[in-house]
Amino acid sequence: MSPVGQARLAITLARHASDRITEVQIMHNTPASTPAIPGWRLIVSDTGRYWAIRKRAFPRVALRAGVEPAVDADTFEEVQAAVAAQEEKARTAVEGVSS
Repeated sequence: MSPVGQARLAITLARHASDRITEVQIMHNTPASTPAIPGWRLIVSDTGRYWAIRKRAFPRVALRAGVEPAVDADTFEEVQAAVAAQEEKARTAVEGVSS
């Protein structure tokens, strides 16, 4: 890659990293009063959006089947439903391999 190409790549990567840092900085841990989802870390953004990130990685077969280890939603109930959908999708993928 040429020096100009390397410089463009470095600038692009730095911009993406900066965007991600900003996104993370505006989020905070959920208050103690927020219900928990076992096995998932729950985060509420300063705008009130809920994010759930699985604490342990899904099996590779589940990831290949399109299971998402992080989901987001407008309400706790919606993020809880999204988590349940991902867990069910993972179970189905794993059972499909073992049968």
